This record gives sequence, C-alpha cells and structure tokens, in this order.
Amino acid sequence: MALPIGAVGWLWFAFGWTNALIGVVVAVLSGTVAQVTFLPKRDSRHFVLRIFGSMARRVADYERDGDAVRARAMKEVLDKFVGQYAGVVGKGGGR
Repeated sequence: MALPIGAVGWLWFAFGWTNALIGVVVAVLSGTVAQVTFLPKRDSRHFVLRIFGSMARRVADYERDGDAVRARAMKEVLDKFVGQYAGVVGKGGGR
C-alpha cells in the first residue's frame, strides 16, 4: 500500500496535482481491467478451493498439536463451509 501512495505523492510533488490525479485514475482503471479480464472472481472455484484447503490444513494442524478446542471449532466452521459450497468442494475437496 505504501508503494502506490508513495508513487502518487511523488507524482504530486514532482509534476503537480493534475498528473497525480491522472496517476490515480490510471492505477484504478488498470486494476479494474485486470480483475475483469484475467484475475479470478472473488467467489470463483479457485478461491473457494484455496479457502477450503487452508481450513482443512488448520483443522489437521490443531489436531496434530493436541488443541482439541480449536480443532473442534474449526471443524464446525469447515462443516458449514462445505455445506455452503458443496457443489464446488465436493466429496474429495476439489482438485
């Protein structure tokens, strides 16, 4: 976050507020174009499977470390997640 803020600050300091405003517009538009064209959407299969994998690893890590309370709590959240995204996650957990 510091890099874009620093870049806009430098544009403003070196070239004036109009060029800094143009820099902000270009940054926002290029980010929007990238999101629309080739980055995965927030509710895409890609992110659902990444979140599922992270949660499953967390449950396994808690069980391995003997933290039964956190393992049980995370397992409940994981079960709700699987219920919500059963079509994406499926039986085997994706991939």
